[in-house]
Amino acid sequence: MPRLKISIAVLLATLACATAAPIAGAMAAGVEVRPPTEEVRLELGQAGPFRVTADLEPLLGVAVIWTETGPKEGSRRGSPWTAVGYATRTAVGPAEGKLDIEFPGFGSIVGELVPRPNEGGSSAVLGCKGGGSMEGQEFRGTATFTGLGGSPTIDTEAAKGQLYRTSELRCGGNAGKGPVVGTGLFDPLELPRRVLDGVQTDTLSSKVTAPGRSASFEAINRLGRSGLTFRAEAMERLGSVAIARAVEVTGVPGHDFAAASKAEHPSLATVRPPAPFSGSAVYQSAGSIRSAASGKLTGSLSVDLFGVKVSLAGRRAKASLINLNPGY
Repeated sequence: MPRLKISIAVLLATLACATAAPIAGAMAAGVEVRPPTEEVRLELGQAGPFRVTADLEPLLGVAVIWTETGPKEGSRRGSPWTAVGYATRTAVGPAEGKLDIEFPGFGSIVGELVPRPNEGGSSAVLGCKGGGSMEGQEFRGTATFTGLGGSPTIDTEAAKGQLYRTSELRCGGNAGKGPVVGTGLFDPLELPRRVLDGVQTDTLSSKVTAPGRSASFEAINRLGRSGLTFRAEAMERLGSVAIARAVEVTGVPGHDFAAASKAEHPSLATVRPPAPFSGSAVYQSAGSIRSAASGKLTGSLSVDLFGVKVSLAGRRAKASLINLNPGY
């Protein structure tokens, strides 16, 4: 499931540390101070194959609605995963039980958050002074939303969810880095990178920037039965709403992605992913094998992302190819 930059996964890991021992004594120099956080997550409902959720960060002044299909943990063999996220600015400040959020041109969430008794709890945070909490919430009001390109229409007066909070945390050097918070409207739309099964070998990455839109493509080859994985993502703005579209197909058998050699930096590769991708492309190294984007990806490769055909190759595409396990 997509996450905000202060991710629910991070917060859940925080809340799992309920038995953490108190930090002894004063913390040494180099203490990291993490500001308070607040995140509301609402399950707005199911519309056909679509799951619709809202991730709200009142203290950052941002809200995201996600429409998602396929397995919740990402694609599986024979089960593609797709998602569209819509991000908008909101008033900055604690929710305090009230929601009044507009997604211009798409919908709104207006109503109250009512605590659900006996749901949630608090905890210490390992390596930090301060703590976190999770509370069950019920939304009562009106949530309406209509997505793009065949995405669902949601109209509900009630939804269940959770409210996650952390106080200001003062963390020592062994606590690990805190969540990274971006300031741009596209930051909360950044999708996590899943750890794929199997030994990863060839990885082809490309990015295409066109007026009003940027798109990225990734092809990953893994040894054994894991097969091939193809991912694509496109970001654009429609008025005051930032939009990210994404698709992942995994477990693809055959030779839909093949490098010309087993070297660390193959100079040539071909790629022809299955639907919803179309067309094919050829990768060619530009000679500077140490550059992060030293190659070209040319051809007719594109993808249909919720009614929008996005080109993934061509003269604007900057690409790189690396074999993480040379010789395989």
